[in-house]
Amino acid sequence: MKFKSTLSFLIKIGIVIFSLYFLYNELVLKNNIINFDKNLFFKLIVENILSIVIVLFLMFLNWFLEALKWQYMISKIEKITIYTSLKAVFAGITVSSLFKYLPQKYRTVIINSSNNNNNNNKQRQHQ
Repeated sequence: MKFKSTLSFLIKIGIVIFSLYFLYNELVLKNNIINFDKNLFFKLIVENILSIVIVLFLMFLNWFLEALKWQYMISKIEKITIYTSLKAVFAGITVSSLFKYLPQKYRTVIINSSNNNNNNNKQRQHQ
């Protein structure tokens, strides 16, 4: 059990490191920050604020619906909370942004769900 929790922790650290490297690579190494015009950026935000709000709302709605879908799909195997399902969906989104052509999103949801199940079983055994 200790090996699984250590492995899970190392995987999470690896995902954070890869995410930070990806951001650094996209912003700094490709010189995208140098060519960035702040005034144009803020002007575009002000002109399109309604569209931005609608897109953000739809993103959060999509993530919530996907979390409900995963909660329903896994309910035959185990009962998970919507919070656990949302965490799994966000982890899947992070991994899938790093590995664009692999179905990592679904693997991450399953791995995260099984890790939470193992942690819940440990807590029940100690009570």
